[in-house]
Amino acid sequence: MGKRFLFSSDDAAKIGFDKKIMASFVKLWCSKHRLIDDLIDATREAEKYRDTEYRAVVVIQSWYRGVRVKALIKHLHQAASIIQRCFRAFRARKTYRIKLKEAVTKMEWKYYYNMATIIQKTWRGYWTRKYEFNYYARKKYLEGLALKNEFVRHRLEEVGRKLKEEVEQNQKNEEQKELYENASRLHYLVSTHQIPGVYNSPFNRYPNQMENHLREVKMASLRSQSYTQKNNLSNGGNIVVLPPLQTTKQQGPFRSPENVVTQRNKEINLSLRAETAYTSADDTRRYMKQLEKRMRIQDKPFQPFSHRTIPYEPTLHGSTSYGRIAYGTDHFRETDHDLDKHDKPFQSVTGKIEIFDKIGKTY
Repeated sequence: MGKRFLFSSDDAAKIGFDKKIMASFVKLWCSKHRLIDDLIDATREAEKYRDTEYRAVVVIQSWYRGVRVKALIKHLHQAASIIQRCFRAFRARKTYRIKLKEAVTKMEWKYYYNMATIIQKTWRGYWTRKYEFNYYARKKYLEGLALKNEFVRHRLEEVGRKLKEEVEQNQKNEEQKELYENASRLHYLVSTHQIPGVYNSPFNRYPNQMENHLREVKMASLRSQSYTQKNNLSNGGNIVVLPPLQTTKQQGPFRSPENVVTQRNKEINLSLRAETAYTSADDTRRYMKQLEKRMRIQDKPFQPFSHRTIPYEPTLHGSTSYGRIAYGTDHFRETDHDLDKHDKPFQSVTGKIEIFDKIGKTY
C-alpha cells in the first residue's frame, strides 16, 4: 500500500510517454539502414521534381503577389477616390459659399440701390417742388396767365370784329363808289318825260333800281371821263394783250422768236457754291447755340450734388488765351506765304463747265 501512493497521476503519465519514446527510438535504431536508403531515395525524388516544384512555387508566389498588389492598388484607388470626393466636396462647398456670398451681396446692393433711388427721387421731388418748381406759385402763375389769355382773346376778338367791320365798310364804300361812277357814266340812259330809259321798261310794274341811281347822280363831264380813261390806260387796267402777228419765217440762220424770248427770260443757273451763303456754317452754329440756350431747362450752371459750393475749375489748356491750333482742325495744309512766287492764291475749286449745262437744251 505504501508503494501505491508513491507517484502521482502526472508522474505516471510522464513515465508512460517516456516509454513510448523509448520504444520508437528502439524501432528506429533497428531500421537505421533502411532509413538511410529511404533518405537517399527521397533526396533523389526531391531533386527530380525540384525544378517543377520551383516553377510551381514561383507561379504561386507571382499569383499571390499579384493578388496582393491588385488588392493594394484597389485599396489605393478607393482611398484616392475617397480623398478626391472629400476634396471636391470641400471645393464645391467653398465655391458654393463664394457664389452664395456674391449673390447675397448683389441682392443687398440691388436693394440698397433701389432704396437709394427712392430716397433720391423723394428728395429731388421735394427740392424741385420747393425751390425750382413751386406748385402754388406755378398754379398762381397759370391762373394769372389764364386771365391774361382771356383778356387778350377778348381784345383780339374785338380787334378782329373792328377789322371785319372796316373791311365790310370799305367794300361797301367801294361798291357805292363803283355804282356812283357807273351811274354817272351811264347817266344818258336815264328816262325822260317823253321816252322811257333802258332801265325803265314800260312792261314792269316798278322801274329798276338802276333807274333811281341814274336820277340821283349827276352826269359826268367829258373832262373827267377822259381823265379816267387816261388813268386806266396808265395803270394798265382793262388792257387786252393782242396775239402775235402771223408772219412767215425769215430766210436765213435765224432762231424762232419763242427760243429767243425763252433764252432772254431764263433764270440764272448758279452753282452750289454761289447759291450757298458764305457764312452758312457760322449762321448754323449761331442758330444751334441759340436753340440750345432757349431749350435748356435752367440758366444756372450745373454743379455736383455733393459739392454744390465748389465751382468748376477749368484746366490750364482750356483757360489760356492761346486756344487750339488751326492745323488739324481748320485746315490740313501748312502754308508759308513768304515763299509764294505768284500773287494769285491757290484755288482749290474749279469753275463750272458751260458745255455740261447745255445738255438736253436747244439754246
